[in-house]
Amino acid sequence: MMWRLNFLVFMCCIVLDNSYMLYYICPLHTFFSLVVCGIIGVLHKYNEIKAVIVGKFFVSFLVVVLVWEIPGVFDVLWEPFTFLLGYKDPNRKVENLPPMYEWHFRTALDRYIWILGMIYAYYYSTIEKWIEKLDDAKLKPRIFIKTTIVVTSATAAYLWFEYIFKLDSITYNKYHPYTSWIPITYVNLFLYGI
Repeated sequence: MMWRLNFLVFMCCIVLDNSYMLYYICPLHTFFSLVVCGIIGVLHKYNEIKAVIVGKFFVSFLVVVLVWEIPGVFDVLWEPFTFLLGYKDPNRKVENLPPMYEWHFRTALDRYIWILGMIYAYYYSTIEKWIEKLDDAKLKPRIFIKTTIVVTSATAAYLWFEYIFKLDSITYNKYHPYTSWIPITYVNLFLYGI
């Protein structure tokens, strides 16, 4: 899938004389997919040990904090890839933005959520077992627990919608990396069958 996606974008870039970053979703998916594969691949024979996988999640989080939250680290790390990921938008209203601005902006929006995706994927079977166990519970505790989960998650989703989603785009983008887990978690609860 990565080969086909990148090959198609590469051909579009050649034929249409466009920048790779014009199709930013392609490098984003490629980058985050490779990072996930790399994290899971390192010491992969120990992935069944919960402490190892939790350690991988924690280290991933620390790396994201280091690269995206500490000013200048991102620039030093990604500067060698400017030839591929740099972008100068001829229609951009703000002048003098660095060529890696777009890549920094796009990766910063999703800098934490891919870790949550790995956590959800890893613990999917555990949560599925919990839900099966809950479905076998007596009626009153089952209704109470499910109602509590639904009300809590619906309240969080509503508050996110009211106070984050409705913000202007510039302000919303500042909060997005820290709040995007709320609607995703809400949707996942229903996918889990709660």
